[in-house]
Amino acid sequence: MQDFWDILFRGTQNECYQDDVHEWFLKHQGIDSLLEKYNVSINAILHKEGDFKRLEQNLPDICIDRLDYNIQVALNNKIINTQELNQILESLKFEDNKWFFTDIEMAKLFAKIPLYFNKNYWASPSQILAYSLTANAMQRAMDLKILTTDEIHFSDDLTVWQKLKNSGDKQILQYLNQVENVKQIFKLSTHDNCDTILTGKFRGIDPWVEVTPPKETSLEITSPKVDKNLVRLTDFDFKFKSEFEHVKNIINSGWPKTFLLLH
Repeated sequence: MQDFWDILFRGTQNECYQDDVHEWFLKHQGIDSLLEKYNVSINAILHKEGDFKRLEQNLPDICIDRLDYNIQVALNNKIINTQELNQILESLKFEDNKWFFTDIEMAKLFAKIPLYFNKNYWASPSQILAYSLTANAMQRAMDLKILTTDEIHFSDDLTVWQKLKNSGDKQILQYLNQVENVKQIFKLSTHDNCDTILTGKFRGIDPWVEVTPPKETSLEITSPKVDKNLVRLTDFDFKFKSEFEHVKNIINSGWPKTFLLLH
């Protein structure tokens, strides 16, 4: 749902709204007052400001959050099994503020997960369009005073959806109907002949892999992406690099769509 909030409040998936409002949200819930009783500053627990390198890393690195949701979705969709999960976790290490794999095959197995789901689900043409249409419905509901920003931030999905469904507003109901039938209202087209181009956020992970440099060659010299004995998977496996760049280019260039049904 992070992409949805980015579209609603930032107009693009390339901004991270949840990070921007993290401190405000915690204060609204009274977390700052609770922490003060123990002489702990709210800033000390903000993932973007504190020293939480295991938890928070910039893309294309692994962090606990990305590790968790990628493994969860891969297991739930039977992309990997529990044996493969254990092998991935056994190969994954954290040292000197970096997550890295000791096994190249496990690095590839894991890194292919976000590529698959990024292209086919999280930033797929139907998913991005559904986010955009839902954001339109909610923005109109706020304009009409049907919804408040507090309801959006502190309520739950079902409650908000029911308020939209019960709004009686023709435009809002049209948006919701399009969301519910999103795969039937468009077809993919070409960039020079389409009604709109919707872009998603590329969430590809290019993990560090531990390697043993050949004695006669220094990887630190031959690759700008090498850190000690760590090298990016894309610099180590050119087949994976090709797949990584292919998915990245598709998502960053956007999905051109022609609408078939608008009612």
